[in-house]
Amino acid sequence: MPSLFTLTSPGLRAAPRWGSRTSMTMMQAPGAHTASDLAVATFGMGCFWAPQAAFLELDGVRSSTAGYASAINQSLPVGRPSYLSICRGDGRTEAVRVEYDPSVIDYATLLCKFWQEHDAAVVVPGKEDQYRSVIWTHDDEQHKIAERTVAEAARQYASTGRGAPATVVVRMGGDAPNRDFSPAETYHQNFWAKTRVKFAGIALVQLLLLLGTQDAVAVPWLVGAAAIAQQAILFWWFVESAELVLSAARGVFARD
Repeated sequence: MPSLFTLTSPGLRAAPRWGSRTSMTMMQAPGAHTASDLAVATFGMGCFWAPQAAFLELDGVRSSTAGYASAINQSLPVGRPSYLSICRGDGRTEAVRVEYDPSVIDYATLLCKFWQEHDAAVVVPGKEDQYRSVIWTHDDEQHKIAERTVAEAARQYASTGRGAPATVVVRMGGDAPNRDFSPAETYHQNFWAKTRVKFAGIALVQLLLLLGTQDAVAVPWLVGAAAIAQQAILFWWFVESAELVLSAARGVFARD
């Protein structure tokens, strides 16, 4: 979404730029509150790895969870979805569920981030469901605000010569239980943050091996530390990958 995209729809306070943190004005939107008085918002923005990290950058966001939900399909396979079932086209969409403190950040600001972080006019052939642009709403107020921003997005996209956003706005749960959110496997949670840690660990292992095997200053304990660190990283990868495989297997057996 271009940085010049402004909030001008009725009922929304004007903000100079979608991309400006200081321009994201506060307007309370009563989301679906949890026991701790947090509100919930759910979005589909293509692959969920980057959006999950993007929402965590915002002050007031308490958690961001990658997962799966349906946008338009109600006849879905029985059983808990898995990444394999999503990739095979079971009709669900990669989603991000955001828990936020409405006294710190408002729903309109989350929608600003939604539009900033993906191009809603892009539809991936063969992956229309998996990577669909979706705003799942949790109450009437969220729904009204979301629909207004979609209309504004269409106008702004048209003004820059782009195709219309393919974003759909649907209510979560209620009389559509197949739209309920299911958390993704541990492998996908905080993927980019964990990847940075893993590669930093690999770099540290290589450094320890280099320092520990120098002829002039051989330091056996550095080699030992490197070996332990390497095994820890490999074990971490193994556990998450095993969970991913088991989740896929459960989905296949449930379908059969």
